[in-house]
Amino acid sequence: MPSQRQVKERQVKDMFDVLRTVLDTPEKAYFLIVVFCFFMYKLGFQERKLPLLKAAVVYAAMAVGCIPLTTLWMLGMPIVEVLVLGTVILLVVRFSRRRTGKENGA
Repeated sequence: MPSQRQVKERQVKDMFDVLRTVLDTPEKAYFLIVVFCFFMYKLGFQERKLPLLKAAVVYAAMAVGCIPLTTLWMLGMPIVEVLVLGTVILLVVRFSRRRTGKENGA
C-alpha cells in the first residue's frame, strides 16, 4: 500500500506528464514558455510601466531568450513546469501582499 506522500508525488508526476503530452510540438512549447515568461516578468520583476518602445524592446529580448529555453525543454529539462510553478508562486505573493496592504491601510 503506497503512502500518502507517494500518492501525491505520483499525482504531480502524472500532471506534468499530461503537460508534456499536450506540448507535443516545439512551437506549442515555445508559445507557452513565452507566455509564462511574460507573466513572470509582469508579476515579479516589472517595477513600473515602461514607455511603449522600451516595453517592446524588453518583450522582444525575452522572446529571443526563450529560444534556448525551448531547446532545453526539448532536451528533457523541466522548463515549462518550473515556469508554471514560478508563476503560481508569484501570484500567491502578489495576492498576499495585496491582502496585507488592505489590512494595514484599513
